[in-house]
Amino acid sequence: MDRDGHNDAVFFVGPEIEHTKAFSMKTLFVVGYRNKEQILDFASDNGCKHVYLGANKSFQKNKKLIGVAEFLISNRIMVTLDYPLDAHKWIIENWPASVLNNKDFIAMISVELPKIETFSKNACVKIDDTGLSQNNTGVWTLPIQELLDSNRFTPWSDYVHDEVVWTEEDNKKFWNDKRNNDYRKK
Repeated sequence: MDRDGHNDAVFFVGPEIEHTKAFSMKTLFVVGYRNKEQILDFASDNGCKHVYLGANKSFQKNKKLIGVAEFLISNRIMVTLDYPLDAHKWIIENWPASVLNNKDFIAMISVELPKIETFSKNACVKIDDTGLSQNNTGVWTLPIQELLDSNRFTPWSDYVHDEVVWTEEDNKKFWNDKRNNDYRKK
């Protein structure tokens, strides 16, 4: 995702502005897959009790993320995993229920619906099943007007109040420095 000042961001810190259980918490946002101990250190050093994995639309299907989430949760850090709708099947097939159902885990299923505000108030979002009685107990519908309620909305202008604390260049220098071998062993 193109964001001013975030071209090579690895970690950035700011308040969680999306309306989830973690709303307003000081958050460490993580771009791409990163070392779990390094994430915990950055979260601790920056006073963050919430970590947002997959920031800037950087989610990758990587089973190592499961261990990252488990590790952070076991260290009393709330975790959001932001992933696109087309990865949902992979998530439910690979991620354990102990993580997906954990009170400190937020699955942020990103659904891109361009120009949604241009539809009439009759438009609805439907959460369906793969077939009749296949996986869900039924079907849910939500009128777009309810979804677009201002209590659920975050304008793009709110996405500018964070600070990049670590870049790809910092990361390369860190991992090339032999003094940081302790991280490689974990």
